[in-house]
Amino acid sequence: MFLLFSSAVLGKRDLSMFSGRILSTDFQTGFVKIRHNFSNGRFLNKGTRISVWGPDTAYNPKNSCSAIIVGKSPDYLLLRVKQILACKRIVNFSGGQAISLRSESLVENINTAKELRIILNKKRLALASRVKNLKDLIDGYPERVNSINTKYDTLIQKLNLEWKQAIQQAEEERVYNEQEYRNYVMRLDEIDFKMEKYHIEDNNLYTDRWSLDPSLYLKK
Repeated sequence: MFLLFSSAVLGKRDLSMFSGRILSTDFQTGFVKIRHNFSNGRFLNKGTRISVWGPDTAYNPKNSCSAIIVGKSPDYLLLRVKQILACKRIVNFSGGQAISLRSESLVENINTAKELRIILNKKRLALASRVKNLKDLIDGYPERVNSINTKYDTLIQKLNLEWKQAIQQAEEERVYNEQEYRNYVMRLDEIDFKMEKYHIEDNNLYTDRWSLDPSLYLKK
């Protein structure tokens, strides 16, 4: 189980500090492999300088060793400890030993991540609002379709009624016009008959064809 810093030891919360446990040590090369168990470890980068000291003690630059991260994975760090032999009086580098670590770069990276999260959160809120609006529109589609169907069903019924009324009116006008047509044709025929009856010639005298054609009255 890893070492956990108590508030009495650390005082105010300090995100630059974390704990780990030594897995292996190579005193010839100065390489120390440790395991850590904190989520913010992903903000540690290769090439970062860190301080290492023993557990259950407060951080003091004079009682810490300098190291650099030369390799990392989600749960492990490979450190190269400067003057590791001299640091043995400060840190017991035996396997399984809990150690304390500190990195100013870790705090800087965490603060940068916080600022990015603020920016991303604003973008997320805007996108989430847009997503919600679109989701509401999508979820409201069936109701909207029903409303449209109801609206146009009413309009269709109204148009059908108007159509039938228009057809009926046209039919009534056709019957009326046909009746009027027959009436006016009869009246026109009556007038034509009367005009023929009361026709007046322009001249009462006419040429007698008999006197003009001898073959009608000469004997052969």
